[in-house]
Amino acid sequence: MPKFSKILISILLALSLSAGFSISHFSQAKEANNPRNESFERNGVYICPKASSLEEVNAFCPGLVILRLGETKDGMTLSSIVYEGKEYYLVSGFSNGGGREITPQALKQDAINKLEKIKIDNPRLKMFISQAICSIKRSLDKKYWQDEDNLKYERKLGKRMFIREARAAKYLEFALKKKKLTSEQENVIKEVLSNLVKADEILAKDSLSKAKKYQGINKEIDQYLEKVESNLNKAKEYVEKDKYQRAILKFVLAWQNSQKAIKLAEK
Repeated sequence: MPKFSKILISILLALSLSAGFSISHFSQAKEANNPRNESFERNGVYICPKASSLEEVNAFCPGLVILRLGETKDGMTLSSIVYEGKEYYLVSGFSNGGGREITPQALKQDAINKLEKIKIDNPRLKMFISQAICSIKRSLDKKYWQDEDNLKYERKLGKRMFIREARAAKYLEFALKKKKLTSEQENVIKEVLSNLVKADEILAKDSLSKAKKYQGINKEIDQYLEKVESNLNKAKEYVEKDKYQRAILKFVLAWQNSQKAIKLAEK
């Protein structure tokens, strides 16, 4: 981790993760500096305030806090700074625990946490929320995942994860259509849907960035990459129209096509 003479921090432990975000545990620190993932823009980090070791910094940690650029939550504010030509996350007010750049699994777990806090009396709406939570939890089954950022391609496991999440989006969209929610409940559900879509966007774009290394090797690979770009553009259109389930189904196609390009190149 680079040293910053202009920013006073007290670092007890700094360990670099493969995702490009440095874990830092603090005792008396007020600020933490962390290099941002260069693969594409994620615009945020997650914090595990109760973590005391590297193993305890993960998407399922107690008290998980998602921070996006410019956001303040639980006394912590996320901004960015540029040092020697590189951009870094700056977390102010971070006194204990550890963190790393946002991952798909962290966004999903944050979605679950938010939905579980919603208090709804209407039995049908309660059923929709319950089904959504169940689908998201199933999408987090470790059989689908290599790690917090990557899905397994074998036996269509990764595809099944997306299908689980598309079901969750369907139930939440049903809940919104009933128009029996308070404005606060509606905002929470929309935030959850945004989290799910962002998680899938990360998975699809990360897979594409890996596949692009093989661009130009042969015509078939390039055709797959063209399909990925088309899938991503369509997903973006659906998100702008608040059609979240359809967007997720386009993200799964983008992910699949980029994985097919990778597998073809590695044969």
